[in-house]
Order: sequence, then structure tokens, then C-alpha cells
Amino acid sequence: MINSSNNNLLQLPKKLVTETWLKTYEIKGTGLLRILSGSMAPLINTGDQIVIEKIEPAQIGIGDIITFWREDILITHRVIRKFKREHQLYFIERADTSRHHSEVEATAVIGRVIKIHKGDDREIAFNTVSWLLFNRLVGIGFLASSSAYDIGEKIRWVPRPIRRCIGKIFVAAKYVQNKVLSGKMNNV
Repeated sequence: MINSSNNNLLQLPKKLVTETWLKTYEIKGTGLLRILSGSMAPLINTGDQIVIEKIEPAQIGIGDIITFWREDILITHRVIRKFKREHQLYFIERADTSRHHSEVEATAVIGRVIKIHKGDDREIAFNTVSWLLFNRLVGIGFLASSSAYDIGEKIRWVPRPIRRCIGKIFVAAKYVQNKVLSGKMNNV
């Protein structure tokens, strides 16, 4: 995932680029990464660049998009839940294109996405009220669907009111997502 807009860096060993980028990130508190997978599409597509900022893990909320280490790879996914276990903070993360989720220790998180530079020269800043609400809505919707899926795996039946509520959350999220993709929410 680590890449720079400077193509000369592509010739350098991954470890050297990673270490150099991390040192600069630690000093500046922000960093630019190019996305190499479509796991967060259509919001963040392959080739888009994201700006991440250092943040205390306790300040990360449901719906925030975080960048974290999994083994030696940086991954950027959405937080759908956070909890403490034995005085340690954890997050449940999920890609926007998958129903599968996994646990991430707070110590593995390097930052939160604050901006996306889209491939078509658009920019999306997550510090606006509309984007904060959108990300919370999507995070809550994914949490609800993941919970319903987990419950469904155990009981094979989810009550109709819960299914309706989840459906309404996704209809609202889809409406906002369509606005985003059509470019009508970029400067809100």
C-alpha cells in the first residue's frame, strides 16, 4: 500500500520506502498513501491517494476509516466496532466490499484517513459534518449487518423488525453514496 507520487521510489526496496515514509510520518503527523486494492470501493478506489493523520486510538469512532498494520502490510478499512479487553483497546474492521470483519489491536493502528484524492482530480475531506455523518451511518450499517449475519449463523432467523431497520440504514447509505459518486457532495 505504501507508494509515493514519485515513481523513482518504486525502484527502491519496499522496506527502505516503508521506513523512510514512516519516519517522515512520525515527524509530520500526516502522510500520503496510494491505495493498491479495491477493498474500500467505490469510496476509495485503486489508485486514489489518501491522507492519514496520527490520532490517539481512543478518539477513533465507528465509521472512521483507519490505516493499520497486519503483519508487514498496511491496510485501510472502516471501523465498525471498538471495545476493550483486559485494559487493551481493540477495533473490529471491515472492508466496504466485504461482509467479513476482523479484530485489530489499537497498537497496530497508525492513523485515520482524513482526506481522499480521487483519481479524477476530486478531493473528499472527511472533516465536514456531512462526511462525518455519512461515515458514522455506514459504520453503524456495517455493524448491524455483521451482527445480524453473526446472529443468523447461530440462530438462522433474524426478526423482521431488525431486518427492516438494517434495510433502511442501507437505503440511506446507498442514497448518500450515490450523491458522493455523482460529485454532488464533494464540497458539502
